[in-house]
Amino acid sequence: MMSVWTHINGQIRLDNWDREPKLPFLGKMAIFTVNSSGEEARKLLSECEVPCGSEGSLRWHFHQNPPSNSVYWGYISIEGDLRDYDNINEILEWIKSVTIALNIRQGMLQIETEGLDTRILSYDCNNGWKL
Repeated sequence: MMSVWTHINGQIRLDNWDREPKLPFLGKMAIFTVNSSGEEARKLLSECEVPCGSEGSLRWHFHQNPPSNSVYWGYISIEGDLRDYDNINEILEWIKSVTIALNIRQGMLQIETEGLDTRILSYDCNNGWKL
């Protein structure tokens, strides 16, 4: 049987209205290296807090802008290739739960599960995250 792959790519734009904003943390990732042993891989998967396939999790990175007069604070990029994973609703629930306290201006996640239609999760200030 062939593996099912889900490919994820997206970005979340953050605004800053706080004097001392809290840096975002979206959860612990399971990132394998070419040298990861079976035991190490099992440990990484068991501790993973983000959507995760059999060979690792999606990845997120926070990119902060230099200080300026703009409210545009930075963005979070999210990407991943999840093997043996096709639960789009879990991704939606995860992104809702980890971004609830952030000042989001805009957001988009494109989710492509092989063999299925590509889905887009989008965020707007009035309605939050939706498919």
